[in-house]
Amino acid sequence: MPRMTLRFMLALACAVPGVTPSPAFADGPRGLPDGWVMADDATYVPVDRKWRYKVPEPRRGTYAHGASGEFRAAPGIDAQKVRDECYRRTGSYPAWPEADGEEYWYFEADGEALLLLKTNVLDGYTAQCTPIIGSSYSVQRAMIGRDGFTSFVDSGSGWRSETHRFDEYRRAAIKDIGIGIGGPALTRFVVRKRRLDDSDVGAVIGKVQTHCIAYSSPPDAGGGQCWIAGPGPGKGIVTSDYEIFAGSPYIFQAVTELEDNVAIDGRLFEWDRTIRGRDMTGK
Repeated sequence: MPRMTLRFMLALACAVPGVTPSPAFADGPRGLPDGWVMADDATYVPVDRKWRYKVPEPRRGTYAHGASGEFRAAPGIDAQKVRDECYRRTGSYPAWPEADGEEYWYFEADGEALLLLKTNVLDGYTAQCTPIIGSSYSVQRAMIGRDGFTSFVDSGSGWRSETHRFDEYRRAAIKDIGIGIGGPALTRFVVRKRRLDDSDVGAVIGKVQTHCIAYSSPPDAGGGQCWIAGPGPGKGIVTSDYEIFAGSPYIFQAVTELEDNVAIDGRLFEWDRTIRGRDMTGK
């Protein structure tokens, strides 16, 4: 995407932090997860540019892998109806699949973010009443400024963008996000926790310390939220967020793999280098 276009889209998000040179890293940089591919150098670089192209250096930033959302039936699928059909054929209802609604891989460095999102849905049941799980993949990016951000979703024919101010997601009474922020997965990473010290020490994910808050509203409601406690570049990123009503979570996300101040493959931030999931490659 042309740089002038990016600057225009970031008018509300304020200036984007400049890219800083990356030092040498002892370990190899964090790259794409299994199931995702990107164009190799021979395919990505046009012939007339090969002589002057240089693979970008790794960049220091934050990596997170986790899941969010409830597993649901695909649009057009009546979950109760297909389960009733299984009961009619077999005499018992099939178990609801143990699957997450979304699985995500998040990369952020120098004010740029990349989110790889896999969405799972129930597509029905086989004749033996085995669940059929369908998956779709999407690539999303963001440019993060001081007061807001612009998100971009790869539509297949270009980037669809939206610009938001952080204040849209903060509660006026506390001037910060609350438990159960909800919204798209990319937003939940980009909009960070501000009040970092009003909390209890939480779990360590990998080598990263988190802090947490929680509340309980008897008899059957409550919630909790955790975030990166610092001091790395991911400070304030929410790692866990849930609210429970009548015993069932209606907002949920949890990071299970986390690295902060880690080397990230610089090629992941080349916007015009194609990145695809399995269904987007036809494989």
